[in-house]
Amino acid sequence: MALTAMVASLGSFFQIHVMLVCLGSGLTPLWDEVDVLAYPWQWHLALLETRDLSSQIHASIKEGPVMVICSGEELEAGEWTKTDFGSRFVWLVEENQEIEGVSSKLPLTLESNLLAFAVDDMSANISISELYSIKSSTKRKTYFGYWNLQEGLVVPEPVIWERRSDLSGVTLINTVLEWQPLITLGSNNDTSGFFPDILSYIQAHLNYR
Repeated sequence: MALTAMVASLGSFFQIHVMLVCLGSGLTPLWDEVDVLAYPWQWHLALLETRDLSSQIHASIKEGPVMVICSGEELEAGEWTKTDFGSRFVWLVEENQEIEGVSSKLPLTLESNLLAFAVDDMSANISISELYSIKSSTKRKTYFGYWNLQEGLVVPEPVIWERRSDLSGVTLINTVLEWQPLITLGSNNDTSGFFPDILSYIQAHLNYR
């Protein structure tokens, strides 16, 4: 019951329209316990074999945000593209020791929504982490929030770009033309002026080079 209610809360948070649940995810029996249509948004629910998942993902993309619930094994077995992990998709898997290794092989991007949940039997909280990639070689796992029966879904920072404002020192390449006094090129190809000052401020805030 708690897991289904947590999924429903996530569905409301992300305004999910389509819910795809793999039969091997371990969560499918829970759907008998809750009338999903009783929640304040409408979704289309499909229970799928793993082999049907990829085709259903592409068929659903035009219908709005899609949540995909599957196991880590099913996630690892699929042949996914960056489109499958675009901003219109929310993936939900159960946390385990292998999930970070699995995620390292996936075509995640900075806008990907891969959520891993773990149930804490002592506190009755379900903690949620999010996994994404700054660059193809830089995978990140950070805290997303938690769910419990008393408070529901708690996401301390609901704005995705605030949660992901640290770009971990990646190098961004840009080209500028001299446009005095807004942009002045120095003797060592360094820049000064109004626009470079703005870029320096953004660089310090987002931690890129």
